[in-house]
Amino acid sequence: MIYGYPDLYDYDGDSQGTGAYSLMSTVLNEKNPVPPDPYCRNIISRWNLPMSMNEYGADTKFTAAADGNGNSYCYKWSGNWHVDEKGNNSKNEMTSGSHYLVSLEQADGKYDMERNINGGNRGDLFRAGYRDSFTSTTTPDSKWWNQWESGLELSQISNSGKEMTFVQSASSQIPDPDPEPQLKNIAGLASATASYVSDWETITALNDGIDPSSSNDRSGAVYGNWPETGSQWVQYTFNENHTITGCDIYWFKDGQGIDVPASCHIYYWDGNAWQEVENARGLGTKINQYNTTTFTPVNTRAISIVMESKGTSSTGILEWKVYGK
Repeated sequence: MIYGYPDLYDYDGDSQGTGAYSLMSTVLNEKNPVPPDPYCRNIISRWNLPMSMNEYGADTKFTAAADGNGNSYCYKWSGNWHVDEKGNNSKNEMTSGSHYLVSLEQADGKYDMERNINGGNRGDLFRAGYRDSFTSTTTPDSKWWNQWESGLELSQISNSGKEMTFVQSASSQIPDPDPEPQLKNIAGLASATASYVSDWETITALNDGIDPSSSNDRSGAVYGNWPETGSQWVQYTFNENHTITGCDIYWFKDGQGIDVPASCHIYYWDGNAWQEVENARGLGTKINQYNTTTFTPVNTRAISIVMESKGTSSTGILEWKVYGK
């Protein structure tokens, strides 16, 4: 009955998935594992029939109790779960376009599991005297991934125990609207420049639309800045303003003087000066893959990456995709 369950850990290991709160993520005790999470247990297997709170009016009081064997459903953990069947628990960017399939709304709002800090702690659990409500204005909030309000308003969550209660404040939940219009790679619309380009490389490699097969792929054009080191930058300039929400970077590493950077940052032109994007998540430097970074949307006609090299190594990029509209 469990063979159809999805894996809810992170395949590349840079986050904790659903941590210790689901059988399909982390097993701390192989002889006494935690149960499947509510999505697997009740939506997929139908072991319990989910209750639609939309069928009840505002101010309805709900009770959830552990069964006689001490096994629990989500409210034993005082857990609020966010499920999007289009998601994937290897995507921990927490954005409308890249997020978990099943995520626990951690009461402390620190997102420790997504940020690979831990697999769960006492701060994750809603309870009276600590975090006793879950609404569009709390931290964490009950909004959809695209930040539209869902209408889910829970309050008066009781003390932890085998039986817990909470009150539904809103009369109905608002269906998840279609995500914001599909963002596309607009890098091809930009002119690319850089602080320095090696004589035998080309800046147009950044947005030629060719997906590399590896970080040492020289089947097409390559951007590199050897022998320069330290702080180097690449820049896209558009003919008009675009709303940009993130980018994918495929780093070049040839083993002969060009390596991935020690760190990188993304900036945008606000019309008067360069500003670092806010709430950047990602900024990865892994090889043989695109490194996705998302950030608070910016409306701009220019965006840049500033790279800090590793020691005496230079830096390079095979492809830089920018997503916007």
